[in-house]
Amino acid sequence: MLTLKSVTFITLLCVSIIFLAAVFWKRRFSNKQVWVNPVVQKVSLSASVEDFSGDNRYDTELDLAQAYLELHQHEKAKHLLKSVIDHGAPHQILEARKMFTLLLKQERGV
Repeated sequence: MLTLKSVTFITLLCVSIIFLAAVFWKRRFSNKQVWVNPVVQKVSLSASVEDFSGDNRYDTELDLAQAYLELHQHEKAKHLLKSVIDHGAPHQILEARKMFTLLLKQERGV
């Protein structure tokens, strides 16, 4: 037979387990943050133009600068466009200058 001490101990143990489960459950499902796979996050943070561009580095930089313009991230777009203007082929330099002019107009609000 169970003694009063063992019944009390079992009752307190069950209540403690239920309490801890409730705390865990609340923390687990009340967090509204979106989970991001750390591997994907590491790749996206460490990737550079060279990783994706192959032989067409400056074409890739122009494409990326266009994307940054559309996202209104002008400083990143400026950096890429300056790189193309300094090192690209003549047709790439012409395109980069057009985009840089567009960027300056966007910044001025014209």
